Amino acid sequence: MKIGIDARPLSHKLTGIGRYTYNVLLNLIELYPDVEWFLYSDRPLLMEFDYPNVRLRTGKNTSSLTSTIFSQSIFPFWAINDKLNTFWSPRHHLPLLLFFIKNIHKVVTIHDIVWIRHPKTMSRFSLILERLLFPMSVKIADIIITVSEFTKSELLGEFSSTCNKTYPIPLQSFIKDTDIINKPPRLIEDSYILFVGTLEPRKNLENLLRAFRIVLKNNGDLKLVIVGKDGWGDTKISDLVKELGLEEFIIITGFVSDKELLSLYMHCDILAMPSLYEGFGLPALEALSLKRKVVVSQKNAIAETKGDNVFITDLDDKSIANTLERALSHSSNNYANVSNDWAMVAESTFKRLKSEH
Repeated sequence: MKIGIDARPLSHKLTGIGRYTYNVLLNLIELYPDVEWFLYSDRPLLMEFDYPNVRLRTGKNTSSLTSTIFSQSIFPFWAINDKLNTFWSPRHHLPLLLFFIKNIHKVVTIHDIVWIRHPKTMSRFSLILERLLFPMSVKIADIIITVSEFTKSELLGEFSSTCNKTYPIPLQSFIKDTDIINKPPRLIEDSYILFVGTLEPRKNLENLLRAFRIVLKNNGDLKLVIVGKDGWGDTKISDLVKELGLEEFIIITGFVSDKELLSLYMHCDILAMPSLYEGFGLPALEALSLKRKVVVSQKNAIAETKGDNVFITDLDDKSIANTLERALSHSSNNYANVSNDWAMVAESTFKRLKSEH
């Protein structure tokens, strides 16, 4: 069996979708050594795949625009030449020319429909791509995988015709039990609330900062640690921090290593993720796997998770502040049950990759 994968998320520093792709792919390769795995990318990957059952097909592109053109035009020809049985895209878009190649089983993973729910929180280029490629991708797909029941319900609310071919395979924590054995040293001595994510409008960071200023009135020794790379738009965190007079209470780290991130998770008081919309919310999932308290908005798949360390907030600053204060004063006992079994995710994914028409 020959399976091709859009591996472009692995050609950049790994964010949520990249980490999802990497973890599923590693387990697929090891669990199914008799399958030939073809990794397609418009540019070289950032990690090596030294396996006898892996084939790499990469180009030398440098921009997002040419990346899309490359994947839409070149991937289908590679798929034909490699005689693929299945093509899987782990993020929203299939090469649309695959529609004309009937003998290739087409699978796509959907993480969210933010482009419909909150289009103003996306860059113009990303929004155009979603509008052009998303509807046709879910239409030509033989199988659709969603990363949560929440995302499935959101998708079916807009594309009801996909009902009989959509299967939720919930994500797992990326933090392994072996990572926790040697507890990493504390990086920040103060007590702190942690935010992890790309710095973009959808993350509702302005209201989080305003809420934190309210919380400081009764918690003057608390810090807010913001981890993540710059996204797009007018989310100029440093300017807002200065405007709110919070310079001595905010720590902006930028992109951090996995080891540093693990330490920040393990020692935080709360992971705060009051986003306008999240198809899943991996940072919250990772924090829950370490028995941390999390504050998330209702429009987040994590809100479905049962546990007294999960706190749901509305989106305005006063509601976020009230929820943060409630979480700070709460002693959790019935923790959310979070798994890190990516082999199970890979097995469920493979079942959909090998499905017959």
